[in-house]
This record gives sequence, structure tokens and C-alpha cells, in this order.
Amino acid sequence: MFSFLKKKSTIGLQSVELPNLEWEKIEESISAIKWISPNKQAVTSLHYIKLAPDLPTIKNVDELRDLYRNQLGEKGGLIQVDLTTVQNKPAVKTILKIVPEPNRLVYTASLTIPFENCSFVVSIQAVEVGVTGIRETTVTDSLLKSGDLTIVDNSIKNWFKDPYNPEQTKGFLMNVAEDERYDTDFPEHPLTLIRNLIVKFENEMILKPELDELNPFDK
Repeated sequence: MFSFLKKKSTIGLQSVELPNLEWEKIEESISAIKWISPNKQAVTSLHYIKLAPDLPTIKNVDELRDLYRNQLGEKGGLIQVDLTTVQNKPAVKTILKIVPEPNRLVYTASLTIPFENCSFVVSIQAVEVGVTGIRETTVTDSLLKSGDLTIVDNSIKNWFKDPYNPEQTKGFLMNVAEDERYDTDFPEHPLTLIRNLIVKFENEMILKPELDELNPFDK
């Protein structure tokens, strides 16, 4: 009775709640909120995109990996592209790296939660600060000493590689030191930071009940 009096739920940024990182909010609009870390190394953003998603699929991970490779071109490379869920809603999880501009490596991680006519994207972007290249140098020295890496024609064999397709040679490819197993040795590294944060968001962000009213993205 009186169901016609019920107010229709409003979909927007307030429909998603991120864990409180106690970062400073630096920007807010009806479509985006941004926060910056205390050391100014990283920025987190939450976007509400009121358009049909431009993803080709939410079911074929190989197609998605090709999409991101093509978008990055020579300007970056894949660290991770996977299908996941956030509160049982399908999502795309990415970790990418971008060519240094001018000489500071940029890592970005994101979760895209698509619906039929809109999507929500949470992302973290972090850059190297201070002395750069310590992670790569330390891992290289260790693996050369152990024999797990070798030098051929004055270059380290198999140092760069696509994480999913060994035949992929274009782009700014992932290197051995960027493997997740080295994160514990470099807790302050930007890749470690964004990898840990995207997992935290994946597990702890809250999707409000009104999102259950939306039609799913079903490609």
C-alpha cells in the first residue's frame, strides 16, 4: 500500500563507500572524489561514470588484457589484469605501469565495477619518490648471484616480460623485480603501496543497497 509514495533511490558517488585511509580530500564533484596521501606520493580517486561502460566484456579476461595492452601501446605495460568481484558484483582489477615522465615511474591500480548504463571506478596512482631504482637493482644483484638471471650480450636475459603472454614484446613491459613476491622486501615502493591498497578496497569497500536496483553489465 502507498508504494507509489516511496522515493526512488538516487545512484551516485554516495552509493560506494571506501575504507577511510585518513588521506586529505583534494577534489570533490558530483562525479569524482580524490584524496592524496600524507607524503604526496599517491592519489586515490572514486569516479561515478553515468554512461554505458566502454568495456568489451566482463567475461573474457584475455580480451580485456588485449584491450589494456592496446590502450597503453608503447607508453606502459601490464602488471595485472584480472576479473574479480566486489560484494558479488563483477569487476575488473588492473595494475599498470606508465613510462616515466620525465624519469619517475608511475604505477596505477584500479577496480572497475560496471553496470548496464553506468560504472564506478576506484583507482590509486603512485610515483617513485627519493632515490629510484633500488628495488630493481637489489633484485637484479640477488638473482644474478643465485644464477636465476643471466647476462647475454650485455643485457639481462628475460628481465622484461608480459605477465600473461610471453610472445608479447611491445610496450613498457613488466620486469622481474615487479613480481608480487618482492613486495615484502620493499614496503615503501609505489607498486607495493598500490597493490596492497587495491586489495584492501576490493575486500573492504561497501556497495550500497541501491546498486542492486541497477541492471548488470552482461557482455
